[in-house]
Amino acid sequence: MIKSEPKGLDWEVIQRLDELKQLKANLGKEDKDKNLPNVEAIIKAYQTKNISSKGDLVTFWCDGKLVAGPKKFDPKELYALSSKQGSTGLWVEGIDGSKPQQLNIFFSLFPSQPRFAQHKILISLRNPNTQAPNTDMQTLTLPCLEDTGATLMKLHAQDVAELERLSGTNLPIMGSFMMITASNPVTARRMVVQANIWHNGRYIIPRWVDTEACVSPDPQGKANMSHNRLSGVWVHHTLTVLSLLDNTFRKHVGSNIWEILNTLVIPDPMLAQPPPILAGFNPGPQTTGATPAAPSP
Repeated sequence: MIKSEPKGLDWEVIQRLDELKQLKANLGKEDKDKNLPNVEAIIKAYQTKNISSKGDLVTFWCDGKLVAGPKKFDPKELYALSSKQGSTGLWVEGIDGSKPQQLNIFFSLFPSQPRFAQHKILISLRNPNTQAPNTDMQTLTLPCLEDTGATLMKLHAQDVAELERLSGTNLPIMGSFMMITASNPVTARRMVVQANIWHNGRYIIPRWVDTEACVSPDPQGKANMSHNRLSGVWVHHTLTVLSLLDNTFRKHVGSNIWEILNTLVIPDPMLAQPPPILAGFNPGPQTTGATPAAPSP
């Protein structure tokens, strides 16, 4: 994409040119609005630096010719041109800037167990060492426990082996470290993977995120699949993650916090209910100044 464009163009312009060329190819097949001449003229204008991505200015094009701008967008000018030009052959360039447009991400995770606010998320993984030829055939998608407080993604040893088998090469290893667990410290390998979220049959993040992952050795060389994989915190550094007082235990994930808040029902604290009291759970006697008694099994 970069090599095919003149030197000295901004990265945003190069991305916009790539998008315009795709539009040109599609308009060559069907162009109801007669905008192919405009797209061709805008491509040439970007390549010759007659227009740029600087500032929040727009240009108006009619039948392949620049008729106004660069200037601040004024809807009244658009209405006047539209009235004069008609419904075809009119294009406003720069209304959304030169960056490729991205759809907002928003989905909800339902609890994996009805009585607990525990969630699983599907994480797709790729090997950074083979990112250029990576396809779905080199991608491994796994269910991970979400929002556990784990700082790193935790995988099983056989997950790493399978990902390396699919990619045909080893993952980038960063060494080993002591991982503190509830029972005792264990030695864990630290590595880098490329991660995405799989939801509704597609990868929902527009780029693959480089993130750290760890894997502890399987006991006596045997795969231990009883322990949950953990997603780590990279999801929370990439997207907005919210939970609300709606008594559904759902977790809401998205790229635009205002869209999430506008979509969801505003919770009423007066109607909110605490988590259910679990039958058979004995927290032990209340104590002060000492370690509380452990729950009865």
